[in-house]
Amino acid sequence: MEGTTKYDQLVNLFLDNWVVSVIILIAVIVAFIPSLRDGVFHILKLFQLIFKRRIKDFVIEHQGETITFEYKTKSSLFDIVKINATTHHLGVSAEYLWVNRYYPNSKTISQSLSKIEVDENHSLHFDTILLENEEGQEKRIYFDISDFFNDGGTTSSNLDEFARTRIKELFVKK
Repeated sequence: MEGTTKYDQLVNLFLDNWVVSVIILIAVIVAFIPSLRDGVFHILKLFQLIFKRRIKDFVIEHQGETITFEYKTKSSLFDIVKINATTHHLGVSAEYLWVNRYYPNSKTISQSLSKIEVDENHSLHFDTILLENEEGQEKRIYFDISDFFNDGGTTSSNLDEFARTRIKELFVKK
């Protein structure tokens, strides 16, 4: 085609490949119209929530108390799990039930207690369990035990004082 210009060649390319043309046109429109772009991102997030592989909730019922767990972070090196329990004894027992459920063939190497200051009025307590799997790889599980362990200690040390502190926290959150 000696008499055609680059423009004519480009137009013919897009006319011959209409699927590519439509995709490019949609991409240009989405890229340059912010509200449409934001709408597309919201739709993508919705699809991710719908089709995301979720870790099933693990709930323990024991002596009239319900203990729940919330996955905060899951990675190949560590997990962060919040334990929702009211007593220290049941919360710590629940840690091992959780480990046995999600890492059944691992062995516990160590366990330690740590505290993170969030601000001057609030701190988080973590129980860290170091596991080793069958292949010898280590993984840390950080259990947020702040529901049943506070700056005053465990619920088992003074149950009445612990309950009073929890009641105060409920009213402060409002």
